[in-house]
Amino acid sequence: MTIWNVLSDSERPSWVVTPLEQVGPLAFGMTTEQIKATAFEDLSLKWVQNVSGELLHENLKAIHFDLKSSAGVRLTQSVVVAYVDNDDGLSGVAVDARWGPQVTLGGIPLVGQTPSILQKRFGEYLVNLDEEIRYSHEANLCAPNLGVVLRAQRAGDLVLSRPLMVAGGWAENCWDGSMGCVPRMEWNTF
Repeated sequence: MTIWNVLSDSERPSWVVTPLEQVGPLAFGMTTEQIKATAFEDLSLKWVQNVSGELLHENLKAIHFDLKSSAGVRLTQSVVVAYVDNDDGLSGVAVDARWGPQVTLGGIPLVGQTPSILQKRFGEYLVNLDEEIRYSHEANLCAPNLGVVLRAQRAGDLVLSRPLMVAGGWAENCWDGSMGCVPRMEWNTF
């Protein structure tokens, strides 16, 4: 296995999103200690990073996870990044396009998909729900009322979907890289 390999859906752990509440075993509002104590079937704690230089977050941490099955492979990016604000707890969860769990919302797989196909399918889902649709400066589709941003990530010669799910406190401007709460380190991940 190389760093550019992409797991198939059947090789990925399966997580479900409950908008603005939970992503797999991670509930928005959890503290750093609660997240570290969570028993993950397929993930292991990689490291905890203090995120500095964030205008809206003085005490932000990024908790990085790897796949337990990735032993012997040095991954350049974390499989899951949980963004924890000391005041509000877990506020954002980003999932790696190549290696992350398959996260579904309304039966739609959000991880490791072709961005244009996923945006069309998810856009139709949002229209059927009469939900607001926004786009980031990078043309990432965002559903602020659901707290979902469909970002893109390089996987070798491919570009695949890297979803970011956020809590209610980050949802209002989650598409806006300059005025929203999503940390720059997430917008800089490609």
